[in-house]
Amino acid sequence: MSGSLRLRRIGSHVVTSPTPASGGAAPLGVAVVGAGRMGTFHAHNLAGMPGATVPIVVDVVEDAAQELAAAVGAEATTDLAAALARTDVGAVVITVTSAAHHEAILAAAAAGKHVFVEKPITLTVGESL
Repeated sequence: MSGSLRLRRIGSHVVTSPTPASGGAAPLGVAVVGAGRMGTFHAHNLAGMPGATVPIVVDVVEDAAQELAAAVGAEATTDLAAALARTDVGAVVITVTSAAHHEAILAAAAAGKHVFVEKPITLTVGESL
């Protein structure tokens, strides 16, 4: 039996999230990299999804990471490598500035994590290949 969808409002957005059927797989731990506007949006969406958790928020501004982490029940760090080394992180959402996408994508991929990145993927075609 499949789950149903539920509607939630986050700021001015209405989002849907699945309600899983019983006996589903363990939730996917997703690190949110970047605690700005888009990071906040994605972190709150993920934290409200039954199939996902946000175990850690990463930002170069420690106060920003701590504020968002507190809001979604996560830990906070400024150390991307430490976040990627965690066994409870299977994927990352990268919402840092566009100039920092390339480095964060490569680090996450090298750590064997699934990657979702806000556009643009990189600032140059060469970096994206």
